[in-house]
Amino acid sequence: MQLGTYYTNMIRSDVKHLTFTLSRYKFASKLLMYKEEVELLELGCQEALGALMFQQNMNLKTYTGIDFDKRAIEWNRDNLFPNMEFICADFFNCAELENRKFDAVVSLDVIEHIRLDMEDQYCEVICGKLNGGGTAIVGTPSIMLSPYACEASKIGHINLYDQKRLYGLMSKYFHNVFIFNMNDEIVHTGFAPMSCYIFAVCCNQK
Repeated sequence: MQLGTYYTNMIRSDVKHLTFTLSRYKFASKLLMYKEEVELLELGCQEALGALMFQQNMNLKTYTGIDFDKRAIEWNRDNLFPNMEFICADFFNCAELENRKFDAVVSLDVIEHIRLDMEDQYCEVICGKLNGGGTAIVGTPSIMLSPYACEASKIGHINLYDQKRLYGLMSKYFHNVFIFNMNDEIVHTGFAPMSCYIFAVCCNQK
């Protein structure tokens, strides 16, 4: 397998970030690993190297990844498993996903790129794609990390969250929201302001 542009640049510029990224996928996959025949949707899959965690750690029935990055989707189709489906589209308006439901929706490093006035629409997309007993896992960098972020991240991360704000948003759509923190590769429930990354694990849709 030849790596795509995104992960090649990551390794050349800051290889430790690869371990952080894969650890986020590992955490999400382990949360779902005992569920049978999971049909999973990833919103904003980019180059979906991390999705191999779902393939290898879960009882995955189907995987569907969606992203509007055409080059990333082409890399996914050329390099990943043939039973993994990839859609090149804007998930806010995707005819290919119409009337489809999934057991889990995962979206890592996406919500911070969504404008504030569209964050509710983003949550509605998640809820609209979940079946009745589905689980949503949303991951995002903590706003507390922003002073230490590179300039490229600062430009792209237009809507950052702390734990309380992410909890509040997701609680509008789910009865049960569980917040986890992450520093480097370590997931924990420790002192929130010192965490680098936040997960919201959501279930029991309203």
